[in-house]
Amino acid sequence: MTIGNKIKTLRSLKGLSQENMAELLEISTTSYAKIERDEVDIKESRVEQIAAILGISALELRGFGERNFYYFHANNQNGNHGGFVVNNSVPMEFNEMRNKIEKLEIELNYLKEIIQVTKSN
Repeated sequence: MTIGNKIKTLRSLKGLSQENMAELLEISTTSYAKIERDEVDIKESRVEQIAAILGISALELRGFGERNFYYFHANNQNGNHGGFVVNNSVPMEFNEMRNKIEKLEIELNYLKEIIQVTKSN
């Protein structure tokens, strides 16, 4: 699924028209349609704008695919716009970040223990 297809799918699920999106992005409808048709390279700042309008992060937008389409659709139908689960299509960077966070949490707990021991002495 291309980024344009992802944007189009999510826009439709949100009940927004191309005109709505173009207006929110402050661009012409023609320019917006080119984004959905993958006729232009989208700068990261524009991806972030689009993702914000759709109520997700740019990382989630880039990782959005058929595997998590149904979850997003169900969540949107229930009026829960904040929840979004990224499944197996998560970019590798996300997994690397998660591993770093886990290591930092272990280190933080260790440092807290050291502080506790030094306070008691």
